[in-house]
Amino acid sequence: HHSTTAFLMQNVRALFCISEPERDLAGRLYRLPPERAHLVGAGIDLEWQGQPERFRARRRIAGPFLLYVGRRDRYKHVPTLIQFFCAYRERCGGDLKLVLAGPGPLHIPAGFVGQVVDLGVLSEQEKHDAYAAATLFCQPSPLESFSIVLAEAWLQGTPALVNADCAVTTFHCQQSQGGLYYRDYLEFEACLDYLLERPSLRERMGAAGRTYVREHFAWSNVIRRLVQSCAALGFPLSPAAPAPEG
Repeated sequence: HHSTTAFLMQNVRALFCISEPERDLAGRLYRLPPERAHLVGAGIDLEWQGQPERFRARRRIAGPFLLYVGRRDRYKHVPTLIQFFCAYRERCGGDLKLVLAGPGPLHIPAGFVGQVVDLGVLSEQEKHDAYAAATLFCQPSPLESFSIVLAEAWLQGTPALVNADCAVTTFHCQQSQGGLYYRDYLEFEACLDYLLERPSLRERMGAAGRTYVREHFAWSNVIRRLVQSCAALGFPLSPAAPAPEG
């Protein structure tokens, strides 16, 4: 399958990429000249407003919590996140909870029921309420080409903790100053300790993440880049004027 993909990649007029690390990877894997890979980005809906108090009241969650949203499977490193969290509680104490939302079964280790909270699949509005209520958002997946959930959490002003093995989410954290990244358990623990002790830093990082998302992932900006790329390739598009973003 790899040679088929390489053949395709090398014979198309252009590739539209949704993040810079993805564009770099395509260039390395398929030896593409940079002008063939166009950075278009991905859009997210900016009008969602999470209500943190509503989420906490409805789910009866007080105190700080780490949130994960997405598929709960080993490819996303969710079992590793649960293992790291349980080790953190055993080593460091405290009242931090881990809240997980999304599809897929969860194994909660004995002795951690109540500290690891399974919400299952949430409605869109409650998902945004959860982002807004969370102390930190965690994206443990090493394989993301964009990570919509990371952008959604930043939109609600919540700082992030991501897997340093993922080039894309690490890049987003570096560009935005909205999150930290960990390579192993000890870095995970150090990041948690550092951020949990610094509420004003968390607030600044969350605000920086929000600014980054609003500047880079507004649909109007994505459409503009797509139109520019198509025009450069000799395919002029005349899109309907996008609605103004509030």
